[in-house]
Amino acid sequence: MITNYTSGQIGKWEEKHRSRFKTIGETIGLYKDDLVPKNCMPSYLPIFIPVEVVKQKK
Repeated sequence: MITNYTSGQIGKWEEKHRSRFKTIGETIGLYKDDLVPKNCMPSYLPIFIPVEVVKQKK
């Protein structure tokens, strides 16, 4: 199984695979219900990937 970190990085940097890894994150649901402290990045892929993409475009 691919780790969550690796999946997030592929989704962040590889546009052609982005939707696939967001779907994988939704299907698995890993970290979906985790509480995220203020000013911290969530580990849930469907949220993590779009936020990181916006950050890298700045």
